[in-house]
Amino acid sequence: MKVAFLVTRPEKPSARYRVVQFLPYLRERGMHPEILRIPRDRRRRRRLFETLGSYDVVVIQKKLFRRSNLKRLRRAARKLAYDFDDAVMFNVKGGEERRKAAKFARVCEAADVVICGNGYLRELASRHTEKTVGLPTSLDTDLFVPAGDGGGGEKVVLGWIGSHSTLKYLIDIMSAFEILAKSHPETVLSVICDTFPEECPLPVERRVWSGETEIADLQGVDIGLMPLRYDPWSRGKCGFKILQYFAVGKPVVCSPVGVNREIVEDGVNGFWARGPEEWAEKIGALIDDANMRRDFGARGREKVVRDYSLKSTAPKLEKILRDLETK
Repeated sequence: MKVAFLVTRPEKPSARYRVVQFLPYLRERGMHPEILRIPRDRRRRRRLFETLGSYDVVVIQKKLFRRSNLKRLRRAARKLAYDFDDAVMFNVKGGEERRKAAKFARVCEAADVVICGNGYLRELASRHTEKTVGLPTSLDTDLFVPAGDGGGGEKVVLGWIGSHSTLKYLIDIMSAFEILAKSHPETVLSVICDTFPEECPLPVERRVWSGETEIADLQGVDIGLMPLRYDPWSRGKCGFKILQYFAVGKPVVCSPVGVNREIVEDGVNGFWARGPEEWAEKIGALIDDANMRRDFGARGREKVVRDYSLKSTAPKLEKILRDLETK
């Protein structure tokens, strides 16, 4: 079975964790998956589309095409799937964009199946098609593992990982850090990113993101943070930061938005927090109790291994593709 995954950039997180990491498993299962980068040039893109008839299944990863390109792609592909893990019809401020919404509707209608990263995204897709399936974003829990006992140092390290486009969510809770700087002066903030906040009430450890150091940097954190805003764009997030923290055995404090509410069980493997005072209170409780941090982190790790690991999701993706081929 030949499968073509169409991606904009293989190194993007959505492509890495929803396509690239599955390739070895699919090959072991007798499939022949291939990543095809979508060219920006119109002629090269058209030539790529002309080759798609040689594949049993074509999977578009997240990209929204113009009507003319989508028609060509649909005519060429024997079976077509659309995979997405963000609220692609909204802008980052949470407002729906008519052009994006129209493109999203068309690709859902054209696809033989739409693969959705969480329940909210599946709800959005189901407005345009009945052919939807859920597949959570996952990670390899044989690579993302806990390291050391933790909790024994003099300082407690809060951790946040992300990109420059999501740094604004961390900046949103700076007022909580002002409270913590006074109540828990032993606290530092580790920021794993390609850019960093200009000002922060807490001492900041700057960790430039790298695939080689990502896991070690996460292992050096004591408490993971995932603040979000209460808007449609944020509701579409798949909670990947939380999965990373949990996989390395760290407790989490997060905004109870979208899938965050499903992954983090409040008071069981982490805490929900809404305003600055609550963020400071929940983080402070974990700073004060190393045993709670270890217990929450262990429970989080168990949940990721069970529900969000590569081992648990790879067979589901294989089934989606094989079912599609036979329909």
